[in-house]
Amino acid sequence: MASFEVEQWLPLALSKVFAFFSYPENLPRIMPPEVHVRLIKAALIPPSISLPILDLDKAAGAGSEFVFSFRPLPFIPVTTRWHARIEEYEPERYFRDIQLRGPMKRWSHRHEFQAERREGVDGTLIGDRVEFEIGYGWAGRILEQYLVLPAMRQSFERRQELVREALQS
Repeated sequence: MASFEVEQWLPLALSKVFAFFSYPENLPRIMPPEVHVRLIKAALIPPSISLPILDLDKAAGAGSEFVFSFRPLPFIPVTTRWHARIEEYEPERYFRDIQLRGPMKRWSHRHEFQAERREGVDGTLIGDRVEFEIGYGWAGRILEQYLVLPAMRQSFERRQELVREALQS
């Protein structure tokens, strides 16, 4: 399986950042606009632990499932669906989602959150750990390394800009 990791630090409280990521309705806001991500369906299972800043009616805990539509190739006006489920969830630490159905053969995305002080400023370190496989044997592995992985890295770089804008506004 191919994998990559990215990190982003923001000068914002851990509780605020974690709450933002706990709401699936925010995913379209932090994806590049040309991908046209849309939340089609959400079957939410609230987190088992209540946090003061977390709206449990909107938050997705372990077992929550979602269906999104998006353009896998932004320059082609064809959409596909992505059905995912949150497999693991630990409040204000991490959650991990997997693909149930979609364009990948396998997909696992661990979202990590840690309070971290930098240069005298309290903030949150956001980590994304992604493992994926598109399938198709050796040809798929070549595509993963030379086409899919660079495109995903670029998408996550853009996502970091959009996360910063959404959370700091």
